Amino acid sequence: MKLSLLAVLAGLAVLSAGASGDVWKEPNMPTTAAAGEARWTQKQFLITFWCPPPATDEALKAVAAEGYNLTWVPVEGLDVAARHKLRAMLTSDLLNPATLDDPAKRAALDALIDKAKNHPAMEAYFITDEPGAGAFPALGRLVAYLRQKDPAHLAYINLFPTYANEQQLGVSADAAARAKVGIPDNFAGVGTNDGTVLRYREHLRQFVQVVKPDLISYDHYHFLKNGVDGNQYFLNLALIREAALAAGKPFLNIIQADTIEKSWRLPNAAETRFLVFTTMAYGGRGISYFTYWGPEAYGGLYRDGKASPMAREVAAINAEIARFGPALLELDSTGVYHTAPLPYGTQAAPGDAPVQFAGGGEFVLGLFGKDKKTTAFMVVNRNYKQQAQATLKVTLPGEKLQELDRKTGQWVAGPALAADRLVKVNLLPGDGRLFRVTAANAESPQRARPESLQRWRDWRFGMFIHRGPVSIKEAEISWSRANSNPQCPNNGPNSGDTHNRAPSRAWSRGTSRREGSRVFSLNTVVRFDDRFACLAHTHAHRVRGAASDRA
Repeated sequence: MKLSLLAVLAGLAVLSAGASGDVWKEPNMPTTAAAGEARWTQKQFLITFWCPPPATDEALKAVAAEGYNLTWVPVEGLDVAARHKLRAMLTSDLLNPATLDDPAKRAALDALIDKAKNHPAMEAYFITDEPGAGAFPALGRLVAYLRQKDPAHLAYINLFPTYANEQQLGVSADAAARAKVGIPDNFAGVGTNDGTVLRYREHLRQFVQVVKPDLISYDHYHFLKNGVDGNQYFLNLALIREAALAAGKPFLNIIQADTIEKSWRLPNAAETRFLVFTTMAYGGRGISYFTYWGPEAYGGLYRDGKASPMAREVAAINAEIARFGPALLELDSTGVYHTAPLPYGTQAAPGDAPVQFAGGGEFVLGLFGKDKKTTAFMVVNRNYKQQAQATLKVTLPGEKLQELDRKTGQWVAGPALAADRLVKVNLLPGDGRLFRVTAANAESPQRARPESLQRWRDWRFGMFIHRGPVSIKEAEISWSRANSNPQCPNNGPNSGDTHNRAPSRAWSRGTSRREGSRVFSLNTVVRFDDRFACLAHTHAHRVRGAASDRA
């Protein structure tokens, strides 16, 4: 659906559809990160978009203020993204499988990687959108190459939705038939011969097996004109979740936020909330809005450079996503269930589920935990037109129900968990709430407020200064005091008077200020007597007039 838009994204890759071959490998060089190198891992719930704004201070200041944490930029825009504390997805024509077969272009790609990989804003490389399976071998070559050169950053590829046809998916009928083995037979309305499921599961299987991605991204556009909704939204979520869990990878959902297609309607705030919270209930770890920036004809969040009313609504939702994100990243999806009537591709809660629906209504229930042990759940109002009350029976171990506060990101006391274990949860249209069960005497952990964390990050870096002889001699002296202590385990050459000298506080503060440190810690060695003892006193000091303050 988005291939027609790639021309408007400066520097986006154009994929050679006919490329093929095994995973690329340099002679005597591994295709995976070497021991000790950091492989990309997700550090925050991703909040991003398609069709980025220009990489200017004005535009990216607005992006940050609206609660996004990942933007798209050419290499020249990395510094701008960093100034606004945004992570960046790098775009370039060189991020194309064909580059590897051209020595000059490959050298240019190497130079690009070297320039970008150590930049503080760098998060990912954009590769392509909606490739068919025939392109997977070539994409696997490029992903392996990038991983070898820069294992710490994501190689990003987005996949088709379930409603793509067989030619788009690039899956032959024979390959799809092989996917019958192990196909789930408990998705509502889906039988073992359902062509949509067979083709799409085979498409996902090949993608994971051949490309070896670190994240699975897909798009699905659910809302049509005249109040009509698509019928595969939850099926797509279920199949993506299944593939992501099997691969041990996070997934990201690209959701509708424009009217670029004539058959689409623009989602309102409640419908957008429905898309966001159902994605989270299924274990999704990223939301991308299609589209952010474009002409008036796109009907996106920004039109001809001006924010639409929905841009403000989305910013408010993003603020809530950012509060839920840290808690969700600590949990794994252990189950997803629906109330009747079951939408296409969904499941009812089995009788042994630790959380059960005990009343009517249209709801989604996402279960979460660690090591396959469920400890938390999210309930979502599947009705995006009316508020509703869900009645749940919670049999998870524990006596105390806590809720994730969407304003602070902290766990707070939730609804009372009575003897019958029934809980009533009020939900706005399309909205969701996250709960966990703990022991009766458990206290809610105090999670730092985002503004406090940001203030800490703004301090840049600190220095730990040991005010003692080790800082004068520039040597490891351990407990030595030049044989003045016969009980010392390491009698070294340093004299006692040297040991009693130490850098002054003025020297320490001056050094910190000169190096741009925002905070430093003094570790002072205190001599009790000539016996075998010393004590470290640590004092933290805010450095005034630091170089980084003046920058």
